[in-house]
Amino acid sequence: MKSNFLQQAVFVLAMLGHTSLSAQYIVSGCETETGLLTVGQETFTVAATGRFINSGSVYFTGVTTLTNNGGMSERAESPCVADYRNPCGNTPGASGANFFDNSVPYTFINGDQPLRMYAATIDRDIYLENEWQIVHALTFNSGTVFTDRWDLTHFLHFRAGSTVSGNNASSHVNGYAGWSGGGTFTLPVGDGVRQLPVGLTGDCSTLFTAAYFSGHPSFAYLPDGAP
Repeated sequence: MKSNFLQQAVFVLAMLGHTSLSAQYIVSGCETETGLLTVGQETFTVAATGRFINSGSVYFTGVTTLTNNGGMSERAESPCVADYRNPCGNTPGASGANFFDNSVPYTFINGDQPLRMYAATIDRDIYLENEWQIVHALTFNSGTVFTDRWDLTHFLHFRAGSTVSGNNASSHVNGYAGWSGGGTFTLPVGDGVRQLPVGLTGDCSTLFTAAYFSGHPSFAYLPDGAP
């Protein structure tokens, strides 16, 4: 499906005054961003040996494929150890911001390890082939987050204390979203043409996931393991 969407572009990386014309941005060691990073490359990859900690502002301007095979997070548990594994704990980072503007129409997020962001703003479609954790806030300006309705491991995970805004009938999660936190939360799920949010009450001991399936419940087709 990706090949049908990919377009040729000029890739420019602006990082601390340096410019790169490579079509890939690869993190293979320990990289901590505390300032402003603009990624113009088509692919952004955190290798299995890589750790990318964002405590600044990252603009994924030209990125159509974002892959996390190592550690991608908004904070570190210790030097070069990304903090993203605990699905329920709320350990705030240094307010790292991530921006997916409308420079390209979509981004695929995939990889062997979940990725965790403090705050994210989207102005494009996001296709999830991984677990994407939001610690603080997700803002929809436009675009939809798509997840695989037949793979419950690929979902948008709102962690304890996080919020969502800007979601509506045309901008929401088309597929599975999850939440692990205490109190109440409303998952911004829908089917691409309408938003049917799901309200939850939790105690931070359970991860809730839900998706909206349009149709009569007696004839709906759900993936194995779905509620």
